[in-house]
Amino acid sequence: MPRHKLSIYLLFLLLAVQSIAEDKDKNKLENSNIPDSDDSETNEMGPPSAITIVDAPDLSKEGPITESKEEEDEGINSILNEKLSAFDLLSAIPGEAWVQKLLAADTDIDDEDSLSDTEVEVEDSEPQVELTAEEKEAAALYEMGMVKLNGTVKPNKAEAYGLLMRSAELGNKDAKVMVAWAQLLGSYLPLDTSSAGRTFQELADSGVPDGHMALGFMYAAGISVNASQARALVHYTFGAIGGNVWAQMALGYRYWSGITVP
Repeated sequence: MPRHKLSIYLLFLLLAVQSIAEDKDKNKLENSNIPDSDDSETNEMGPPSAITIVDAPDLSKEGPITESKEEEDEGINSILNEKLSAFDLLSAIPGEAWVQKLLAADTDIDDEDSLSDTEVEVEDSEPQVELTAEEKEAAALYEMGMVKLNGTVKPNKAEAYGLLMRSAELGNKDAKVMVAWAQLLGSYLPLDTSSAGRTFQELADSGVPDGHMALGFMYAAGISVNASQARALVHYTFGAIGGNVWAQMALGYRYWSGITVP
């Protein structure tokens, strides 16, 4: 065989061997890239753990029905009937007073509501006390005095307190409060703490909350009386109960700061 032919033959043989070797290497590489099922699950699940992770259930899908709708309703009704029978049995026992009270609770609530409605109707139906001519005049003078006192254009304080004093002389309690405060503070009227104290005491004795508020202030500050925080606390309390906002404020401050109260 000529030399050049032998060289060509050997070259083709080497190429064939190399091609076969490359095919084998390629197959091995592809096989190594395909993970085992256990390995893929392990890789997806992460590192081994003692906790088994399962898929969340699909709550939008109804589970299997174990019994029909009618059988389920019959079971519920039978349970309710048993409970009601046991409750009726307890209510029939004389010693079980709490059960009887529980049974009558709704009736009592309804009775209270109807009673409160009746009370409101009775209060509304009560006739108003007819004012005497003197009381009507006193009320009119008080209203005129307050209008002049609170006028927005040009309030006339002197004329306003003149009307209030005339109303107070006729017995109007609201006018007495205004006049007594003016005398106590010396505002628009001459300072007269003794007269103011007597007026406030008279008002407090008749149950006027403003009178208790003023007496509480006088006893707390020792104005025209000996200072007494105990008496001041008593009058503030009665004034606050009666609805006087100043007494409520003073009493609230004392409880907040702990002055003469526990």
